[in-house]
Amino acid sequence: TDDLLLLAAGSSLNCSVHRNGRFECWGGPSCYLLLVPDELGMVVGVDTSRSQACAIDSDGTLLCWGDLEPTMMIPSDIAP
Repeated sequence: TDDLLLLAAGSSLNCSVHRNGRFECWGGPSCYLLLVPDELGMVVGVDTSRSQACAIDSDGTLLCWGDLEPTMMIPSDIAP
């Protein structure tokens, strides 16, 4: 649609960011991937893989969810 701002397409998981701030994900091997974390603010960047999604909000906070490797370290904040 014309309000689409960002689109991230993984092998089976996709996420979109719209100009009105709506952020949504669909597809993926696990249903919980479709749930966007409540603490996510206005999204300014997004990326997906087969089974996980990561988004950066306007405060510089990075959030990742989905099937993360047990040894993967995800910082809670990224300095702007």
